[in-house]
Amino acid sequence: MAERAKTQHFVPRFLLRRFCEEVRRKRRTTHRLFVHSLDDGRVFRTGLGNVAASNRFYDLTVNVEIVLSIDSSLQELESLAAPAIAKLVQGRDLGALTADDRAAIAFFVTVQAIRGPATRTDMAALPQQLAERLSRLGPLSDTIKRQLKLDDPDASTRSHLRIIEDTSKVYPVLVDRVWRLHVPPDGCRFALSDNPVLRYNDLDLRPYGNLGFLSKGVVLELALSPTLSLAIIEPSPYNVREGEVIRFTESNLLYYNYILAHRAERQLYAKRASDFDVRQGMWEEGPRMKIDGLDFPEPTPDDVEQRDEQQVNDREHR
Repeated sequence: MAERAKTQHFVPRFLLRRFCEEVRRKRRTTHRLFVHSLDDGRVFRTGLGNVAASNRFYDLTVNVEIVLSIDSSLQELESLAAPAIAKLVQGRDLGALTADDRAAIAFFVTVQAIRGPATRTDMAALPQQLAERLSRLGPLSDTIKRQLKLDDPDASTRSHLRIIEDTSKVYPVLVDRVWRLHVPPDGCRFALSDNPVLRYNDLDLRPYGNLGFLSKGVVLELALSPTLSLAIIEPSPYNVREGEVIRFTESNLLYYNYILAHRAERQLYAKRASDFDVRQGMWEEGPRMKIDGLDFPEPTPDDVEQRDEQQVNDREHR
C-alpha cells in the first residue's frame, strides 16, 4: 500500500499552478505565486508547495495511528476533474464538455467548497457557540457536554471528514444547474484563496440561510485561472442562459475580491501582487455586482454581520 502523503493540499496543486509564474533556476523550473496573508497583511512570493496545505489535514489519528483518511479519495477526484477543467480553460466553451466532464467538474466544485480549513474552523466553533447559548438558560449538564463533544480534540476533524463525504452526494444537482463563464475586465486578473469556491446569493431566505447548495438563487463561483471563472447558478430567480461568457466590470471584480477575502481562512493567492484588490472603504464606495440578470445590491456594513449569521444558519439547516 502506498504511504499516505504527510503534507496534504486543501487547494489542489493543479489549480494553484495556474496562478503561478514559472521560474527557471539552474536547470530547474519552479512555480511561484504571490500570497496575501490576511493575518498580518503581508504580501510575499513563495513556492507552490508552501501554500494551501497542512500536515495530515485529512487524516484522523488515534494514538498516532491513522484510523481514517480521505486524502487518497480526494486525489482521485482531482485526477478526474483536472483534464475537464483544463479543457474548459483552454477552449472556454461549456458546450464542448462531455457529460462525464461536467459531472467531474460539478463533483470537484461541490467538494472543494467544503474541504478547506475555513469549514473546519466554523465546525469547531459551532459546539462552543451552542454551549454558550444553552448556558444562558442554566448550567450545562454532563450529558449535554458529552453530546456537544466539548472535550474531544478530534471532534471537528471527524465531523469535517464526514460532512465532506455526505455533502459530495449533492453534486448531481450542480450538474443540472445553469453554468456560465466569467472573465475579468481588460488588464485585470482573478485571484484565488484557501477557500476558493465563493457562494453568494441576493435572496433573503431567513430564517434559513441562503448559501446552501440547494438554496434558491445561490451561485457557486470558482476561478479556474487568472482569466476565467466558472459560475454555477440556481437560475429560478434570474434571467440567465446556459453557456454565456460574461465580462466583469471593475466593480464586479472588486465585489468578487471582497467575497474572496471575507470567506478566506488565512491567505489569498495570485499571479501578480497587483491582483489583490480589496480596497479600504469599499462599502462606502458601494460597488454593485449586476451581471445580466444577477443583481446584487449595494453592500452596507450591516451586510457583513448578516452574511455571517446566514452562514451559521445555513450550516445548521443544510
